[in-house]
Amino acid sequence: MVRRMSSSRVITLRRTPALHRKSHGKPPSIFSVNQPIETTAQKVDPVTLNCSYTIHYPYIESEVVRLSVYWRVGNITGPYAYHPHQEMVHPNYKERATITGTSDLFIEGVQMADSTSFYCFVVIKLCTDDGHVDFIQYGAGTKLRIQDFTAPPMRSLMFPGEEILTLYVACKSLILTIVAALLVCYDQRTTKARITTQSG
Repeated sequence: MVRRMSSSRVITLRRTPALHRKSHGKPPSIFSVNQPIETTAQKVDPVTLNCSYTIHYPYIESEVVRLSVYWRVGNITGPYAYHPHQEMVHPNYKERATITGTSDLFIEGVQMADSTSFYCFVVIKLCTDDGHVDFIQYGAGTKLRIQDFTAPPMRSLMFPGEEILTLYVACKSLILTIVAALLVCYDQRTTKARITTQSG
């Protein structure tokens, strides 16, 4: 698929069946984008999602005239988690997501809503025989998993001695209730037997 961006040709190098057919069995492979399959972070902590690219032969790194990095959230056509122009970024990630290093995505204060996939895509301008040409390549996506350790279980709010004391008081109350019920039952039977004897 060929698109135009400004005055330069932009070639999208996603490996689709149509692209295979157009290239007669072997699609062009100018460069590739690499992402880890999964990253785990704790709620409210920052996290860095890694992204790198590799230039393929016969091109070399020195032929890269310009590099642009973008990140989308949810899927490869989803809203931007990072874009050089802040007005393009989804409100959930404005002022919270930035690029660190060359192409890694840094997110501050992750929340449970961030537990989704993030896609890095890279645009490079190469100096080729046809002049300066822009090439686009998408990464396969990184699944961000959020763990929530901020809510401790209720049992941890009590010291062991307090737990034992609470159990002792509960057992004692239960025993006293049972004894009281037995005494009432015994008193009723004694009274009934006394009335029966007097009547006889």
